[in-house]
Amino acid sequence: MQRCSYPDRAVAIPLGVRRGNLHAGTVRLVELEAVRFRVPFGALDLATVAEFLGWARERIRSGSGVGVVFDLSDVEFLMAAGVQALVDLDSELARSGRALSVVGAAPIVVRVLDICGYSDRWIAG
Repeated sequence: MQRCSYPDRAVAIPLGVRRGNLHAGTVRLVELEAVRFRVPFGALDLATVAEFLGWARERIRSGSGVGVVFDLSDVEFLMAAGVQALVDLDSELARSGRALSVVGAAPIVVRVLDICGYSDRWIAG
């Protein structure tokens, strides 16, 4: 798998670029500077969402960069409260011109995001 250009394009595309809807060699979204955080919660549900939001907002404030990437490798369980927390963070970031992405999500987490209509928007890579 090539990591710096797409095989069907002559132009090199830098790492961190989302593939979505390339038309005539243009790129829809480029994440030149993204801050990545590994989410240390096994579940994002009603019991953990307040703590997660506090943790996430603290890191978002302390970080710089155009994008914020949450590594969900440790998250095994995602409920509606967790999805709503991600929606809230996405809205807060959008107001400051930043974007939210997630990586490393377990298949069940990806499925929940897909059912809620956010997998295409947030899942990077």
